[in-house]
Amino acid sequence: MIRKVSNAKKAKSDINNFHRPGGGIGAMRNGRIQSIRATNKPYGKKELEADRLAGSVTTPDYSFAGSTFNAETGEVIIKMTNTKFNSKADQSYDSVSVVELTYNQSEASLGNIPMDVNGTTYYPKSALSGDVDLMLPMYNNYENTVTTTSNGTHTIQNTPSLLHNDSVIFRIMGQFVHGGLYAVIQNSADYSTGDYSYYAFQYTAPTIPKADFKVSGEYDSSSGEVSITIKNIGTVKTTKNPYCYFNLFEVTKEESSSNKLQNLDAGTPISTYIDNEIKTVYPFSMDNYGITDFITTSSSSTNINYNVVPALTSSQHSYIRLTQELQPFDSVTITFKGSNFQSGSTYLFNADEILYWGTTQDGDTHELIDDYHHPTNNNFSFTVV
Repeated sequence: MIRKVSNAKKAKSDINNFHRPGGGIGAMRNGRIQSIRATNKPYGKKELEADRLAGSVTTPDYSFAGSTFNAETGEVIIKMTNTKFNSKADQSYDSVSVVELTYNQSEASLGNIPMDVNGTTYYPKSALSGDVDLMLPMYNNYENTVTTTSNGTHTIQNTPSLLHNDSVIFRIMGQFVHGGLYAVIQNSADYSTGDYSYYAFQYTAPTIPKADFKVSGEYDSSSGEVSITIKNIGTVKTTKNPYCYFNLFEVTKEESSSNKLQNLDAGTPISTYIDNEIKTVYPFSMDNYGITDFITTSSSSTNINYNVVPALTSSQHSYIRLTQELQPFDSVTITFKGSNFQSGSTYLFNADEILYWGTTQDGDTHELIDDYHHPTNNNFSFTVV
């Protein structure tokens, strides 16, 4: 079935939303209908119905209706819904995989099941040669993660698994090739049975290309070590300037306690993740945090050796500087300790120099998800213990 989808803010495109009957990845079939066991407990209609339902849980059917490709930004927005009554995947998660398609059946190394894209038949060719990553999930009550299988296929897990009529929406960026055909496939591990649903799209280069910082991190309370990864998941390099400056400063959850820091006004709300929940914090103070044990590693598809150094301004405030632009889908990871961090204080790492720019513009780099979006993916915060 071909559906025409349009959005006033997105380029119109013909997309395909197809479903073959079947279940989620690893949702093993169970043809047994469990009988109600004899019991001395008096059963009414409600209890009997509950037992029947519990004994007849089936594997889900998934629909990708509502999924779109945004030709302006290059985003793939996936909406996945479990449409089958009384169904649930065996695992605690649902899973989709991102693959390349081919019209030549002999090249279909992932399976020979035909897939219709705008009236033309294609087949699952192979895993992507480039990278795939998630932007912020659209619905925050699910945890979405990207893993790579042994054959290179990028798989996105959605936790917890969807119940009947549940939906999840997430945004994908990838190193797709202009003009290439791709699919996001549910139950990709079972091509041989033809038991899957998929959303297929033809990728075109973005008409409004932007970079996008994605910041993630960990804080080890036992060692005091902070580890932060900054990745550009956009389609162009991160800045026009010769350097990227990262800010490190203390924040507070109380707006009334907030202070002006450089050009960032007191009371400016900043979104960040604390204990995996989106929280709003405010600028509080900045200092020389005594950065020690500073180590940098990087990952680059173009073999760039990125150099990141801790730096102090003339007023002894802590900055971290990347000495060149971050190319699309390249990343740097920095680890360090702070000898002057205070126990009980919360610190925020920002990838886009908001202390210098304040609220006059969204940092050095104009992004798909920028500094003052709520939520944003530009920040990582940690509380020292």
